[in-house]
Amino acid sequence: MPNILQLKITLRDIEPKIWRRFLVSDRLTFDKLHEVIQEIMGWDNYHLYEFKFGAIRIILSDEGYLEENEIDPEKVKIYEYLNKEKQKCEYIYDFGDTWEHEIIIERIIPDKVEDADNYPKCIDGERACPPEDCGGTGGYERLIEVLKTGKDSLGENAKELKEWLGEWNPEKFDTNEINKSLQLEHITNKEDIYRLFVPLKELILEDNEKIKEIKSLYKKEVEYMDFLGPLEFSMALYYLENKKLKDVDIIRILRKIKQNYDRPLDFFNDELEKMIMSCLSLSLQKRPITRHELFLIIGYILWSIDNRKHLKSSRAYLNWLLKFFGERLGTGMSLSEEELRVPSLKQIKETREDSENFIDELWSEGSYIKSINPKDSDYEEKMKYFEEKSDEKKEHNCKKCNKLIGKHNLYWHENMCNNCFFDEYNM
Repeated sequence: MPNILQLKITLRDIEPKIWRRFLVSDRLTFDKLHEVIQEIMGWDNYHLYEFKFGAIRIILSDEGYLEENEIDPEKVKIYEYLNKEKQKCEYIYDFGDTWEHEIIIERIIPDKVEDADNYPKCIDGERACPPEDCGGTGGYERLIEVLKTGKDSLGENAKELKEWLGEWNPEKFDTNEINKSLQLEHITNKEDIYRLFVPLKELILEDNEKIKEIKSLYKKEVEYMDFLGPLEFSMALYYLENKKLKDVDIIRILRKIKQNYDRPLDFFNDELEKMIMSCLSLSLQKRPITRHELFLIIGYILWSIDNRKHLKSSRAYLNWLLKFFGERLGTGMSLSEEELRVPSLKQIKETREDSENFIDELWSEGSYIKSINPKDSDYEEKMKYFEEKSDEKKEHNCKKCNKLIGKHNLYWHENMCNNCFFDEYNM
């Protein structure tokens, strides 16, 4: 019979204690318990982990094989090892910084089917977990000292360390915020995704000069994996059920979303459009970013599609997604050695340059491609009007309907108003 476990997890070797009390179904696998712990503690899920029961290690191997005393966390459920009150186990996260946690079962509560949607749930706790990659317990204590005294014991620039910490507050703990994050993380159907949609314009942060200096997400993918991962997985899942989908459809949808990111969900008719918008909304609810960053994410996926056009397949990118997420989707597909091969330094340099210059080649629907050469005499003039502004002067006429338009439409919409342009290219 399924049960709900009331667990307490405490981070070792830090005072005052950093801990959480939470409820979770004992029918979850240990990899799902790991995800719950990451959410409630505030970790970013960047590193490997293990659960230890004496000599038994429940561990996700990064080398593809397990020792006799090791068990794959995706293949074993919580109740198989955690099933008695007062029972304890060890949870270790990040084998570099080595964050050791103690987990104890405080209560075992019979599960009620009607209450199933209420779990997992955080019910109590204290203090924020340390920042990722801060150097373990010693690095954490050093950062606390910097915050208290404004000086660094190792003689580094304390101001730069504070900037690296950003808004991190070691005393912060908010059960409501944690449970909202848990709710978003454990959605199981489209109806819930759509129900929890919040318009992107209500979540987007204001751009700033530092963010605008970022030219592409190349080699920054990990920082934005909480956006790229759900987006690409949703596209792979949709493609698995809709095999007529092509890469050009993804291009069309992403360009439409970029043009209309501030619209409500019912503006979008296509199911995949709604799914992508909802994924963006859920990710933004967990971690707000700026419009510039949102456009970089969209641009990164478009660039990824473009990088595969040499394969001469109308579904090169989508097929790559199916292979990449093959294990999670149960397709039995995986990436080949060639697809996993580490690029040469020359290829990395060319890839970085392609990514940073990607804004200079702009997509539209179907066969519409607009290119611009930075060496053109009117390059700077055109780039000033790359983004449409609400207060832009309208001193030109649409070549189809004669409606007044601004320079954005003149340069970037083939001298047409938005309606005529979208009709022309079937958007």
